[in-house]
Amino acid sequence: MRTQGRNNRTPDESDALIAFHATQNPITDADAPSLGASASVGIQQRGTVRRLTPLERERLMGWEDDHTAWGIDEHGQRVELSDTARDRLTGNGVVTTVARWIGDRIHEVHNRQEQA
Repeated sequence: MRTQGRNNRTPDESDALIAFHATQNPITDADAPSLGASASVGIQQRGTVRRLTPLERERLMGWEDDHTAWGIDEHGQRVELSDTARDRLTGNGVVTTVARWIGDRIHEVHNRQEQA
């Protein structure tokens, strides 16, 4: 069943999201370039490009909402982090489900070797 989108209209194919690296042409490039430390990832939707929000980046990583919202300053005080700092944290992070999958495979191989 299709749900109503914004402005009480039914979503269609034009509502599809296209994610791409800032240096990639989303129409012609089949392969995305590797992401560097200063990379910016955007979303193209209905012809408009925008950056992902911190919440969207955290959810793509498989992290809890607002996982990167707070940090500790040099005085040990809790401080709210900027979107740029949060972008850096998610960019340098590891996707939870991928790390879990790799760990599970290592565990399986280790168990098989012990049983042999």
